[in-house]
Parts: sequence; C-alpha cells; structure tokens
Amino acid sequence: MKRSFSFLAAVAMVAAASVSASAFNVGNIVVKRGIVDTVYKAKHQVVGLADPGAEFTVNGNKVKAYKTGTWGIELQLKEGENLIKVADGKTGSATFKVFYSTTPKAVSQQEKEAAAARAAAEAEKAKFYPTSLKVVTKQYSYLNYGAGTDRLGGAKINFLPEGIEMYADAENENLYRVKLSQNRYAYIPKSQVEIKGKYSPYSDFMQDNVVLSGSSSVYNAGEYDRVSIGVGGKKPYIVKEYTDPHKIVVDLYGVQCNSNWLTHKSGLKSVDHIDVESIDSDITRYTIYLKTKSSWGFSMDYSGNNLNIDIKHVPSQLYLKNLTIGIDAGHGGPQSNGAVGLSGLKEKDMTLDMAHTLKSILEKQGAKVVLSRDSDVGMTIRERQDKFIENKMHYYIDADKNFDFEIRIPSFAKNLKVNGENKEAKNLEFKINPGKTEIVIEFEATPYLKNRPNNLYVLQMGSLLFSVPIEYEKVMKEYVKKGVERKFPYCDYQFIPKSSWNYGFSDCSFEIDFNGIGDIPFSQKNPPVAIKANMQQIDWGLKFPYKSVARKTPKSTKPISEVQKIELIPYGCSKLRMTEMPILKAK
Repeated sequence: MKRSFSFLAAVAMVAAASVSASAFNVGNIVVKRGIVDTVYKAKHQVVGLADPGAEFTVNGNKVKAYKTGTWGIELQLKEGENLIKVADGKTGSATFKVFYSTTPKAVSQQEKEAAAARAAAEAEKAKFYPTSLKVVTKQYSYLNYGAGTDRLGGAKINFLPEGIEMYADAENENLYRVKLSQNRYAYIPKSQVEIKGKYSPYSDFMQDNVVLSGSSSVYNAGEYDRVSIGVGGKKPYIVKEYTDPHKIVVDLYGVQCNSNWLTHKSGLKSVDHIDVESIDSDITRYTIYLKTKSSWGFSMDYSGNNLNIDIKHVPSQLYLKNLTIGIDAGHGGPQSNGAVGLSGLKEKDMTLDMAHTLKSILEKQGAKVVLSRDSDVGMTIRERQDKFIENKMHYYIDADKNFDFEIRIPSFAKNLKVNGENKEAKNLEFKINPGKTEIVIEFEATPYLKNRPNNLYVLQMGSLLFSVPIEYEKVMKEYVKKGVERKFPYCDYQFIPKSSWNYGFSDCSFEIDFNGIGDIPFSQKNPPVAIKANMQQIDWGLKFPYKSVARKTPKSTKPISEVQKIELIPYGCSKLRMTEMPILKAK
C-alpha cells in the first residue's frame, strides 16, 4: 500500500499573533485576546476571525477578513491606557483596553542567572565532535541546512525516504553532520537515523560511495505523470520547485551522471520535458519542466533503485464537492506554543482557530475535511502525516506479454475508484499489455461496531477486528497428570490480567492512528494501526468460582467510570485481550 497525502498548513498571520486565552464577539467578528493587557512595545497587533471578506473597523481603520476567515491589524499605541474599538457597522461595537508601558519588565537576578545557565547548557549541546559512522534514514527523516536550531528545529531542506545510507563525520548531542557528496554537507537529527556501522575516515568517498545514474523515463500513470530515474542505489536528494518557468529540480547526491536514455512517452499531461546534467563530479541534476502554471502536488519515493517522482494531473473537474482536504494546524500541546505575543496570545491557538474556520468554509462547499489536530495536543511530523493517509493500493506490473489480471475487492470497500474513476464494488478484471502498467485502487474503510451474539459488539475496520490489549502476568504451571510430567517447556501457562479490561463502548465515534508497517506487522508494541474509542468501565463480574476469569456476558452495562479514550489494536497484535463488549446504557 502506498502512502500518499496532501495538506494545507494553517499558520498565524503575524508573529505576535499566537494563541489566545480569551475572545469576544462583535456580531460575527471574533477578537482574540491574550492573557494580559499590559504590553511593552508601541506596535500592537489585534487579530481574530470573521466571515471571509467581511469588512469592519478597528479604531476607525478599515479591516477586511481574508478568504481564510482571519484578519489582523497593527496599531500604534500611546504610553499608558489605550482604548481599542471594534465596530462592524451593523450589530454595533465593542471595546477593550491595552496598557502600554515604556518601563521594561524587571528581571530578577535569579532569572538572569537561570537564563545564563540555560544558554551555557545549550552552547555545550551544540558543540560538534568528529565521528565516523554509517547511518541509514528512518521513515519520515528530513535534512537540515545548518546545525543551528530555533523553536521550529532549524531550517529544513526536505524529507527523505527510508533506507538511504549516508556517512556521518561529525556529531553533537542532537545532530549528525552527513556527507551528501564529496564536497556537500547537511545535518540530520539523530532520532531520524539508525547506526549501520563505522567507516574509515581515510576511505575514498568517490570510490566507496558514488554510484552511476541510469536510464530514465516519464509516462502517464493515470492520476499523475511518473518520472522514473534509474539510480545505482538509494541516494539522498534535494528537491525544489520553481515558477516562471514552472519546474521541479532534483539534485541527486553521490550520483555520477551516466544517463544516455531519457524516454518521454506520449500522453503526458503534467510534464513537458526533462533535462539532465552533471553539476559536480558526484551530483546529477534532473530538471523537470511542467506544462501547468500552478502545482497540484507531487510525491517522491524509491522503488528498488528507481527514484519515482509522481506529479499530479490537473483535476478534470475543479470543484470541492467530494474532495478530501487535510488541514494541519501548526504547533500544539504544552511544549509547542509557537510565537507568543506580548499580550500572551499564542500561535498554536490561532492556527487551531484558523483550521476550524477553514474546515467550516470548505465543508459548506461540499468538501470532506480532515484535521491533523482538533484540540491543544502535541503531534510529531509522522503523526500529522498519518492523519492524511489515504486507502490506496498501487499495483505495479512490468510484463513481457499479454495476460489477464484480476483483483478481488472485499465487501467492506466503499466508494471504489480505479485510476481515479468511480467503479462498482466488485472483483476487477484487467487486460495487461506488454510494458509497464500501474493500477491504483482507492476505497473507503471506516470503523464501525458490528453486532455479535449475546448483545455484544466488536470494533471492525475493513477486514480487521480490534481489541483492548490487557497487560498480564505470565504464570508457569508445572504438574504431573496420569503419570505424565508436564514440566518446562511442556508445561501450561496462565495469563493473569494486570490492567483494566471491563469496558464497554460509550458511543460510535472513533479516532484512527496509522503507524506504518514495521518489521513485525502484528506487533503489540507498535501496531500498524490503532483506533481510539470512547469507553467506560462497567461491573462485568467474574465467572464463579474463578478469580481472574470474566463472565461470558457482563453483569451490568451501566457505567461506573467517566468516559476514557481507550486505544484498541488489531486482534492479532494483542495477546490477552477483550474484543466483544457492550454498548453502554446511560447512567
């Protein structure tokens, strides 16, 4: 299954406008306020939300809301108390006060010493030391331009696929400096790579690490044009997109140009032509010139030793209905506030408000909207991306003769599409011709509660059943029965539950987390997918006379706890589990 996603980033309009602690309304105009009303700079930003295109005034100055429904204005404050008035000309107006102090906030000696200690600690962390390691990228790894950090983690270059090997010749507490080529370097967080081994610092980089480029081709793959570049191994790359002319430039590092064939097949919709050149002895550049003036998105990944760049076609119909759009509200959680204004307004709150506003606008136009986060929670880049994973299966076929190909479509598949076209949910038959063929199957599989015997229910999504995993104590039982010794390792084992198991479903709302398939697909520690459900504990009762065996059916279905978010994992990932549970009655 290929993982693909696209998203819109909701960002704050101004650095000083971050998350709000309070808000008030003037009609449909929302004014976001910070946690304090005393500021120490004369320039003060007032921000908020409104209907897209709405016009109103702030202290007599005209303001117009953006298409996103956000607005902002910078005011010049006078020393002392400032009255700020917001008026929409229809429903009326509202005022609030901001006090501008020219006296800087006093900083205690203790605060100064603490700040100096923090600065010294950060400086120590930033020191680099020589190393000689081979490292390989994990999923969702990314490169940084430099070794510096800020609240966003330093300037990013781009993501890299899993499995790219590089040399690290220096390190500090958090980063490796990696050689992209003989004379080019970048930086990568230690958490993004695994150590594969060591290399000799006296080795010949050109001889030991440089590969040759191969033949390349570009062809229409259905929903996109695919540029397939032959590379003698998985190598790092830097990709940039430009306008006027519209082009995508890919620099492959540790790759000598050896491409004699660059095949352009007929039927291309996005790609006009491709140029290839050597910009250094071990850097090969591919410049992909596009037919479109604007970008509809592209993705990159290795398939074997081929680097595939999939450039989306312009949609045949440009409307929002039935389109799925992901919106990523930046920052979130106690550790990532983003920019914080002088009044205490936080960026994370503004981005979340903007995401919800944009979601409402898009849904009114018929779009399906997915938020990376809908509350103040911290999320990793991987967690954000996983929110936008689509249920797509990609079949890549390279045939030397004609043959028939059939794909079985499971009954749970809804809204089936084949290469972007709606199809009836039934088994699909294809006539495969010689050459390369790609078939993209897209469908929906949503979690639901399926009725089971005894008025119990199981959570199901697609072909997977989900269970509440139970922590347990493993007890070995050795004995002799009918003259036969049941000794280790041929003894019996008893699993005693050590965590709560007496749950029922509070409702039918679920949150899906995709974690990717690791080396152990059915891992309890790292399941490929998990679903969070609203659940409550009940008095399930035990099977008499056993002390740790649950009744076949619960003694009561009335809740005895508050609603909790409980994570369920695929049945095959759990060892001791509860799978069939009731839908609870009201208290």
